[in-house]
Amino acid sequence: MLVLSNVAFAAGTSGFKEGFDKSLSKWKVGGNSKNIGIATDPTDSSNKALKVQLPKSGSKSARVMYNNCASNGDTVKYSWKFMIDPDHSSNAGWETIGLFPSKSGSSAPNVGIEYKDGKAVVFIYDSKTGKYIDSSKASVPTGEWVDLDLEVKWATDGYVKASIDGEDVTDGKMSGSTVADNAGNYLELGVVKDSSAGNSVVYFDDVKIKPVSTTKPSTSTSTTKPSTSTSTTKPSTSTSTTTKPSTSTSTTTNPSTSTSTTTKPSTSTSTTTKPSTSTSTTTKPSTSTSTTTNPSTSTSTTTNPSTSTSTTTGTIVSKGTPEFFYETFASGNFNQWDALENANGQSGTIVADPTDSSNKVFKAYTWAGNDKSVRPRAELRVNNGEKLDQEYWYSWKFMIDPSTNHNSATEILGQWHTQPDASKGETWSNWTDGSFALALEIRPDGQLDFASTPMGITMMKSGIYPEKGKWHTITWHIKHSTSNQGFVEAWVDGKSLIPQGKIYGKTSYNNAGSYLKIGSYRYNYTSWSNPGTYASGTSTVYYDDVKISQNKANVDGAPQ
Repeated sequence: MLVLSNVAFAAGTSGFKEGFDKSLSKWKVGGNSKNIGIATDPTDSSNKALKVQLPKSGSKSARVMYNNCASNGDTVKYSWKFMIDPDHSSNAGWETIGLFPSKSGSSAPNVGIEYKDGKAVVFIYDSKTGKYIDSSKASVPTGEWVDLDLEVKWATDGYVKASIDGEDVTDGKMSGSTVADNAGNYLELGVVKDSSAGNSVVYFDDVKIKPVSTTKPSTSTSTTKPSTSTSTTKPSTSTSTTTKPSTSTSTTTNPSTSTSTTTKPSTSTSTTTKPSTSTSTTTKPSTSTSTTTNPSTSTSTTTNPSTSTSTTTGTIVSKGTPEFFYETFASGNFNQWDALENANGQSGTIVADPTDSSNKVFKAYTWAGNDKSVRPRAELRVNNGEKLDQEYWYSWKFMIDPSTNHNSATEILGQWHTQPDASKGETWSNWTDGSFALALEIRPDGQLDFASTPMGITMMKSGIYPEKGKWHTITWHIKHSTSNQGFVEAWVDGKSLIPQGKIYGKTSYNNAGSYLKIGSYRYNYTSWSNPGTYASGTSTVYYDDVKISQNKANVDGAPQ
């Protein structure tokens, strides 16, 4: 077994510095030693740096390890420089460029830095719940040195403060359990990646470790003291669907001996006063990796989701994971979504909940627009690749602002949009069935209705009139199918949206299935039968807690 020196820091000491000028004598080498070593700095021939080079095929890890002996309760500052070589290929999967595993090897690394597609993210992993919390993303140029600065409190109630090239990516600090046990954590510097990542070439230099304090840890096993308030601040969200390593991926023995991988979801701590049927908190998964071309069939263009420069501190919570998708908008960005469609002057933004200023929600605002011939829309879309002839549960919360007042013939508040089947040569330009498969609509009189184009249902009145200025929960149980074995049933605040209850029929046009959109999409005329008068007025609808699962226990408002 690889044994690391066990000399603990004392507060106020000089810590550790490494410039990689001579040798790796202060480090233990893990992974494939042939792929890691001291090399000339490509930007300064007089300087030496640590170089890690992993080809696409072959070994998936090469790193050096330093035992910083951070004990529970210690707060330690870490910094180093890294440079992504221009020959580094785009990543199809995850890749880490710095990890802090437990010396016991009992868990995946508790803190780490992930690099993917030109962006870096700092994460915390809670070994007891198996959940991750991510920082916001920072853009990383190739061929240039980038400064990374971390401050970590190693404790069950720990935190991470991080900046990348001077950019604060943790919005002050990111809270969560940073330890797996009492064994302490050590630093691994190098690359660990999955089999789908391409050629990796990364340089490291100027490593510094400085203890801030060595306070003894709390004996409590609780990660966070629960608030007595009826609402809590939400966490930041995950922006990718990846699987993180349990640091050992080769025959070299090191303090982390596990070879299993851990799926990485995001987290949620929301327990707001909105009409959820469950009193337990739930964890928040990341989204599917499937992508689609622009599905908008109107003449408006699709804009990329905006990104926020700050995130909200995350806290680990317990079970109840909607395994396909969970969005609380706490991150302040739309990174989980494929796109925000808000052309023609429409607006889709993340704002404070009008009923709870500590909560963040999606606000869809539509009006007649700059071009009245274009239907107003402010929608978020996500394609999670739901399979045909399988059952899925969906829920989200929505609130219609009291200021909403327009005369559009109809307004869609949420829909499953159809898409072309590429296996049959269908494209967005030659496809004729470009409409919604299923939709929640609201009429000018304020009544909700259900519509489905493959079922031939244009307006099925529900008798439900959602009160403005109040949160409502919509819950769906759907089997997407091209046959009559498909079905749909839905509830609004526990009351059936469809008078007959569950209805059977064709719920998808083709084998490509449908994807979810939430937001406001309005008809631009006042009448379907006589489209001669353009609609006027505005609509403001808020959304929160979007969940997709194959287990009804993981969504809100499902009947018992």
